[in-house]
Amino acid sequence: MTIKYLDSKRISVLSSSCLVRFTLDESSGNPTNHATTANGFPLGTGSTNDGTNGSSGATQNVTGKFDKCFEFDSGNNKQVNIGTVLSGTGDFSISLWINLTSNNTGYPSVVSNYGGSNTGGYQFLLWGANTISFHTTGSAIHGATVMTTSAWHHVVATRTSGVLDLYVDGSSDATSVANTHSITTSLSDAIGGKSDGTSGFNGKIDEVTFHNKGLTSSEVSALWYSGTGKVTEGSRPPNVQDNSILVEKDTGKRYWFDEATAPTYSGDLGTWATDGTQVTESSDVVTMNIQTRVTNNTVTNDLGSALSNSAWVMRCKLILSTITGGGSSTVYLELGVGSASASTGIDNGGVTQDFIGLQQRKSNTTDGWGLVGYNSTGGLDNPESPEMDTDPTTRTYYVEIKRLSTTSMSIGLYDSADYNTLISGLPIETKTISDQVIGLQYIRVGNGMVSSESSTGNVIAGTVQDIEIYNAVTSATPATWTKETSSVPTVAGLQLHLDASDASTITKDGSNLVSAWNDKSGQANHVVQATGSKQPLWVDQVQDTLPTIRFDGSSDEMKVTYGSALSTSATVFVVGTMPTHSSGVERFVFDGLTSGGRFAYLITSSTPYLHYMYRGNGLTSTNIDKTMRMFTLVYNSTSSSLGIDGTDVATGNAGTDSPTGLTLGAGYSAGASFGDVDICEILIYGSALSTADRTSIENYLSNKWSTP
Repeated sequence: MTIKYLDSKRISVLSSSCLVRFTLDESSGNPTNHATTANGFPLGTGSTNDGTNGSSGATQNVTGKFDKCFEFDSGNNKQVNIGTVLSGTGDFSISLWINLTSNNTGYPSVVSNYGGSNTGGYQFLLWGANTISFHTTGSAIHGATVMTTSAWHHVVATRTSGVLDLYVDGSSDATSVANTHSITTSLSDAIGGKSDGTSGFNGKIDEVTFHNKGLTSSEVSALWYSGTGKVTEGSRPPNVQDNSILVEKDTGKRYWFDEATAPTYSGDLGTWATDGTQVTESSDVVTMNIQTRVTNNTVTNDLGSALSNSAWVMRCKLILSTITGGGSSTVYLELGVGSASASTGIDNGGVTQDFIGLQQRKSNTTDGWGLVGYNSTGGLDNPESPEMDTDPTTRTYYVEIKRLSTTSMSIGLYDSADYNTLISGLPIETKTISDQVIGLQYIRVGNGMVSSESSTGNVIAGTVQDIEIYNAVTSATPATWTKETSSVPTVAGLQLHLDASDASTITKDGSNLVSAWNDKSGQANHVVQATGSKQPLWVDQVQDTLPTIRFDGSSDEMKVTYGSALSTSATVFVVGTMPTHSSGVERFVFDGLTSGGRFAYLITSSTPYLHYMYRGNGLTSTNIDKTMRMFTLVYNSTSSSLGIDGTDVATGNAGTDSPTGLTLGAGYSAGASFGDVDICEILIYGSALSTADRTSIENYLSNKWSTP
């Protein structure tokens, strides 16, 4: 499985210097400090610095930079108090991710120990036009980077040997302001406002860490890279070499870095040739205002040698600012790689050079995109076959042109610079071309020509920039972090295995509604749902970049009848979420098929809304939030147990019913017992497994799904 570095953020937590760490993933209640010695943080202060929500409280269970976060609305008493963390004149660092809801007004605090009569503390706050600042008595440092709203930014304040520095998004923002103030306070350090509940922040906050040292610029960069996903642009933490293996401090999971395919040509492309005035170039940005096809208007860049005649990729950012019509003429944009320099136009009346690329036309009657593979020794290529789009709009397109072989090409139009998501309604198109299209050496942006035209009036205007060429390959592979995964341990008695990450086992329609989820155990216990209104949803990129099957809690369910009833004993492993509790209604993760063959796991219908496993008798545990977790249920009569994330939380008698099948997402009977749950993987064994076997499977699931 390949994942972005985004998902291995804990590699760069810098555990050795971390005093407190708040992930702010809690969906309700006070936040937990995760920098404990038990979690591998040698300086961890443990529960003494767990957070306490202010009397009004921030909004929780909000999608964050990583997992969940807290959202603040600038109101009073929304802050999270975390006890005293910083004091004295020593070195320190504060690191966190923030997302501004609106432009800054006033001086809201993101982290502070300041307020009321207390002036001996500090403030890490917003200042001016969405910039950051750090203040203590007698000293302040002001940043210069203006942060955009509705976007995540990584901000860090450090003090090293009496000198303050600020960083935004991995880069230095302000430096070298002397500060030897001794931080003294009777208040608590606070996240999201001042310690007295005033000066509330307006936006989201995630991943707050305090360190007992001034982080170096390379360490700040490592923290920044750990969250940007920018490895697709070739970025990596400092000192990480190709194919290096890194081990997460708190999980033991292993990752290795695979470098991206480097473009053969990019950045400063050097001198461009120009013919005509309607297409020009400056600093590798091509500006076009095409209004004619009578005269040549073209710029080209000589790559120095011809590209491969069978494999290459060209990428660029195309911003169309104007597409206007009304005249009786037709104008063309030709974008790609050709065999001749700017002075040789592309004449639609008789092909004058070899060329592979994109053609966009604007006329009084028709518009559209087309794929062209001109052969100077043959006839005129027909760009309208295939045609990508009949109605191009003024917007930004990320264009990827590929030569797939000597006789084929393709073009894709994407939404963003990661070239992952195609523009809606515009699939990748392929085209057969002549194997005589050769000698392509010139990046080309220009118009198409005819010998004469009686009228004008149509315009194609905009820019082409960020041009990259990858020669002798048919794909531009991004840099990736690859996580080590293992297969299911070999343990006897496997009766059912459902795995949402295995696409080959899932039957779904164009809306990702799942009609069948096939069993991998070899027992053919496939779960199905033929009725569309009851089918759950396949959702990608949910847990550690892997998909889940999502049941809506109102009508979704899937069922299977076993080939033979399960024995009295069984062990069930589930990676998923628990249902939202509902007064008077039980909400199920799964159940059996009949009243005499119960095999259930659910949330009870009344306070305190307990976890409840049932097989003719009930075994309960205290409620937890809807975080993705690993549940281990051992149904073994009076020796049954319920485990959460590898730890037993309840033992006792769960009963001895013999289930003949399984219902997912609902109770066995029709009604209002549906559960709004995500289910990632289920394994059911026909016995009470030994501790060693159980542990081996729990380790497999925890490593694969990154459960807590």
